[in-house]
Amino acid sequence: MNLINIITTFKTEQDCIAHLEAKRWAKGVVCPYCKSNKIGTHASKDREVARHQCYGCKKTFSVKVGTIFEGTHIELQKWFLLIALMMNAKKSLSACQAARDLGMRRPTVWSMMHRIRKALTQDTDLLCGIVEVDETYTCTKKDDNDDDLPKMRGRGCNKQAIVGMVERNGRVKAKKQDKLNFEALKKLIFSSIDIKNSVLLTDEYRGYTPFKKHLPHYTVNHSIKSMQEMEFTQIL
Repeated sequence: MNLINIITTFKTEQDCIAHLEAKRWAKGVVCPYCKSNKIGTHASKDREVARHQCYGCKKTFSVKVGTIFEGTHIELQKWFLLIALMMNAKKSLSACQAARDLGMRRPTVWSMMHRIRKALTQDTDLLCGIVEVDETYTCTKKDDNDDDLPKMRGRGCNKQAIVGMVERNGRVKAKKQDKLNFEALKKLIFSSIDIKNSVLLTDEYRGYTPFKKHLPHYTVNHSIKSMQEMEFTQIL
């Protein structure tokens, strides 16, 4: 979205709030503290940003809580404009240039940009559904240049392991993994996959075996068939 669209679409703070609530709570308001969906409107009407009341933990909150906008008094329109400037910049955008464009103080813009960059590096969405997990191995520069190293393949080689996690017909995650035992894989998979709403599909490596105790887990013998050939319509 370009700057003109942002200015015309989000003319007021309420326009920005409505947009955030529609994106964050498309299926209904959820408490960011206890995850309860038993929510009401807070009695206070003197705030610019409407607050919600949770009947579970009794706390009040707005749509900003738990986001990069929490605790800020800067208009959301300026936040949206800064995000657009950063996304549209062909090269990195300096805080000085952004401050001039927005008519704001450089330290304030620098702090905002720091929050935005931090949020861009975080991947909090968990994979779900049928999730295929497998490893691949990549050479380091030392391995590539050393002809005396044994040319082993797969587990047990001298290469760096990369664990790939693929949501069937969906998203992909890949993480560098130094150990491939169950405890290391458990930490990785539990932080990347919604285990309550997923089916795990792996090969027959024993490091994956204990996952059967935590979520539906199926294995495939690569010498017989591929993961894509396995069907799970009766499960989901």
